[in-house]
Amino acid sequence: MTKKLKTILNSRYYLGHLVLENMVVGSFMGALVGLTLKGYLKYLANLNLDWVIFLLVGLMIGVFSGFARQSQRKFKVYGRELTDTLRKSEKKLITTEERYKKLLDQANDMIFLLDEKSRFVEMNGKFEDILGYKREDWIGRLLYDLISSNDRDEAIKYCWETLKGGTPRFDLRVVHSKGRIVYLALANSPVMDSSGNIIGIMGIARDISESKKIEELQNKFVSHVSHELRTPLTAMREFMSLLIDEIPGKLNEEQSEYCRRVSSNIDRLTRIIENLLLISSVDEGKIFLEKQLVDIKDLINQVCGTLKITAEKKKIRIKTVSKDNPPRIYADSDRIVQVLTNLVYNSIKFTPEGGEIIVGIRDSGDKIIFWVKDNGVGISPEDQERIFDRFQQIRGRQSFGRPGSGLGLAISRDIVSLHRGEIWVESQVGEGSTFTISLPKALAPRVLLVDDDPDLVDMYKEVLAPLQYRISTASNGEEAVVKAFEEIPDLIILDIIMPKMNGYEVLGRLKQNKRTCNIPVIILTGYGLDQDRLDYYLKGSMPALRKPVMMNEFIAAVTNVLEKDKTSTPVYPG
Repeated sequence: MTKKLKTILNSRYYLGHLVLENMVVGSFMGALVGLTLKGYLKYLANLNLDWVIFLLVGLMIGVFSGFARQSQRKFKVYGRELTDTLRKSEKKLITTEERYKKLLDQANDMIFLLDEKSRFVEMNGKFEDILGYKREDWIGRLLYDLISSNDRDEAIKYCWETLKGGTPRFDLRVVHSKGRIVYLALANSPVMDSSGNIIGIMGIARDISESKKIEELQNKFVSHVSHELRTPLTAMREFMSLLIDEIPGKLNEEQSEYCRRVSSNIDRLTRIIENLLLISSVDEGKIFLEKQLVDIKDLINQVCGTLKITAEKKKIRIKTVSKDNPPRIYADSDRIVQVLTNLVYNSIKFTPEGGEIIVGIRDSGDKIIFWVKDNGVGISPEDQERIFDRFQQIRGRQSFGRPGSGLGLAISRDIVSLHRGEIWVESQVGEGSTFTISLPKALAPRVLLVDDDPDLVDMYKEVLAPLQYRISTASNGEEAVVKAFEEIPDLIILDIIMPKMNGYEVLGRLKQNKRTCNIPVIILTGYGLDQDRLDYYLKGSMPALRKPVMMNEFIAAVTNVLEKDKTSTPVYPG
């Protein structure tokens, strides 16, 4: 007999027992009721009531009472079972929570949760270890209160990106409880509820302060040494030129050959120093791009013509391909030539004799794509991942001459990034490599209008429409800072009196960040101006127009700033 069957039989036996018991009790109660009515209520004697009625009433009472007692018993059993289940679930939940807390606290990185307003909800023990603050003191406080003022706008941007579903990776400087700066490498991801709605942010942060210090020391050392070497190298080159030109006296063939070799190595060392100084400038955000409208096709022909003799020495043919007639773009022609020269020269160096190099260009919507393709030795997949890193030497290429400094491709990547473009490689070992560059086309200047009066914003947009500028708007200071950081506009037209953050605060935020510190600004206000604060932020170089502004004055100020800014624009990486 199965357990289930036994349970059913036992249940039915118990129910039958209860019903029979209550039937007997009910019958007895029915008889008592009948006797009471017969004996004490004389007027009922004439009714000639049948005793069977009382017995039936008693039986019915007994049956219903039995079922009621059975139901009551079941409810009690269910209640005890439910209570036991809740106690077990609560205990299991507490155990699971403690397990996860221990797991988080044992992690090597700082892990934290933020709500949709970027306030701390939870964090692990590494929060105290890395930053020195008590966890309980920061629950409910804003993440931005921890961050250095120089990086606060960047943090706002990446938190907004995460709340839109992104998973950004970035570095930030935060303030330790003792006042020192801590460098963190962060990775954010959105937190979702059961319906898929984003309700917060989970962040993982690693302390990279030591590596940042080493990197800064390395950059300072490289920059200092490079500057110190330039002077003696210049003197060596000049004296070697005198010897090669036989100014001091006649040289025999052997002496001339030695002088040429020395001169060649001086030139090579000079290029390495120039590359090191360029990388140092990129890291410090001090590199300037002299942008102008250029034809990439002309630059390609220039580079291929310059390196044609070098290629012919190895019997390598350089071929140019243009699938259409691409438009000109805004770029620094000297820097683009530097990138192309590096790519074509590498292809010549790592392509066997009799090979072919193709340099092509095509129009691709809002971008210009150009590439350098060879049929040389190729690059392995593992080397492709690090080929654009600094000081990287690719294995298996030693047989193709003296190894380089490992800086050429790293510099090429930095230059392309400064132009807001991309560079990548596709290659197979033994079949050759293709290096591709994508640069944005020449676009109309972008103008950011910041004013809390929507009617004025619409009027400014209408006035500027014939000039075909790309216009975006912000209605308060906080939105203006975020959009400025995201879009890097060519000009900001800024109202001073605004909600949430006034114009002076916006200027302060912009000047603290290397990506936005050189964006020109035109001030608009209907009130008095704090000229000392404006001079501090703008150095007296940008106009401040008082409302109501004459439209011809407004247009003249905008066009003058943008036309002046076209010829030489400082652009910072990132």
